[in-house]
Amino acid sequence: MQDTTKTTLSTLLSAESTQVNPLIANSTDENIDFGDAAQTLTPPRIGTYWPSQGGMYAGVIFDQLRHWHLILPITSDALIEDAEWSQMGVEIPGEFSTRDGLHNTKLILAADPTNKIALHCTSLNIEGHNDFYWPSQFEQNLCCINLQGHFKKDWHWSSTQYSADNAWTQAFEYGFQNVDGKNCRYAARAVRRILIIE
Repeated sequence: MQDTTKTTLSTLLSAESTQVNPLIANSTDENIDFGDAAQTLTPPRIGTYWPSQGGMYAGVIFDQLRHWHLILPITSDALIEDAEWSQMGVEIPGEFSTRDGLHNTKLILAADPTNKIALHCTSLNIEGHNDFYWPSQFEQNLCCINLQGHFKKDWHWSSTQYSADNAWTQAFEYGFQNVDGKNCRYAARAVRRILIIE
């Protein structure tokens, strides 16, 4: 079985990477054989459209063990113009991530299956992909750095909760981040990711 936790710098800098079925890639089952689930992909230049992958290539996002290609859909249905993060004073349980928006999205939907932003992001189907989610604080920052021209120059919610009353936001006009009250009405976008393995 392939070790999906090991990614070297040479892998990230090489032209080819591997895509894994997201249901398998995000599983904690160590007995899964990646076998036929993987196929070789060549990412395009950062900031350009990635054919058949659902959007623009934003670059590589990572945590302590894994690296992913991050993709931003640019279809109009991938944008929410005006929504609250959630109800004020309600702290969603769980450890929220600054880097892993998929993890955050799952926490939000587990606590509130009707959350407008999380539900919208996960219901998208673009170019045959239905693994979209609400991006984290760092994922939004990567999009701001590499794909700023594809965002409205407004504040956007990230999926990263700060407290019972606040969550992280991204200003796409100026590039900075802040925490704001969950009952503020801001835009939000979806992303998807592809696990990079050797």
